[in-house]
Amino acid sequence: MIVLHIALFLRRLKDPGAPGRDEAQAISQATIDFMAADLDRSIREMGVGDLSVSRYMKRLGEGLYGRAAAYDSALDQPGRSTLLEALLRNVYGGHSPGGQILAAIADYVYAQRQHLAGQPNEKIRAGQINFIQPDRFLS
Repeated sequence: MIVLHIALFLRRLKDPGAPGRDEAQAISQATIDFMAADLDRSIREMGVGDLSVSRYMKRLGEGLYGRAAAYDSALDQPGRSTLLEALLRNVYGGHSPGGQILAAIADYVYAQRQHLAGQPNEKIRAGQINFIQPDRFLS
């Protein structure tokens, strides 16, 4: 779910009307760097030794970029089937939570994308990113 939200935010930074290209790249990189540092800290807290951290981080990085590309591609496609497939594979590991739940998560993704698109660049530049709370949306 973290990757899904990061992917949606990085996509927002590429939208027309987003901060300028160089600025958007700097914000994207800062976001990824922050997330990587947090994941590194979490991995170490779980007891992974210093010699293994880089291997875990490489695998997590590949997962981030692969999932982000899958979500990005799915959101570019007409209809919902590609997004539903990406969510099923990446959020649920291929095990269906049921059609209603998967459809609700897809609705949430589309709503989140619209919500992020409406946020002013000034707030994004200031690090003030607002996401829809899933419990508010899904209830």
